[in-house]
Amino acid sequence: MAKRQEKKKGHEQKVDHRVTKEKLKIFLDTLSECGSIRRGSAASGISRKTLYKKREREPLFAADWDKAAAIGVEGLEDEARRRAFEGWEEPVYHKGEVCGTVRKYSDTLLIVLLKGHKPEKYRENSKVALTGADEGPLRTEIIFSDALQALIDKATGRENAG
Repeated sequence: MAKRQEKKKGHEQKVDHRVTKEKLKIFLDTLSECGSIRRGSAASGISRKTLYKKREREPLFAADWDKAAAIGVEGLEDEARRRAFEGWEEPVYHKGEVCGTVRKYSDTLLIVLLKGHKPEKYRENSKVALTGADEGPLRTEIIFSDALQALIDKATGRENAG
């Protein structure tokens, strides 16, 4: 039989190890809705391990997965935009009672969106340049200890040349 009982975190859970077209559709639909492989796995009843193996073996499934994941990421971006621009209502309490609401916005999400869409303008830019005299090339010199230099000279046949 394909069904068996597995113990997970102290709970018994029925696991059906058959992968059907219907289950794969549920996985891909869920992935495209929320962008979460974990949620897609849970909704479809297919383990993540099984999904990743299938993805590895089947290029068409991998392509469908990539499309669904891209759609899911678009949904995440839409939600980030909504929170940054439209905000959300948060209750205000006075003496334990709701007395109104205040609209909150996410400056952090706004910054992330700006960096993503105009990185040349909004990303952190830092440059480190090492230069020599008059901003020319940097000269380096390696100095060995006398003992190490003697070994190098011996290995290269220059022990009495020095």
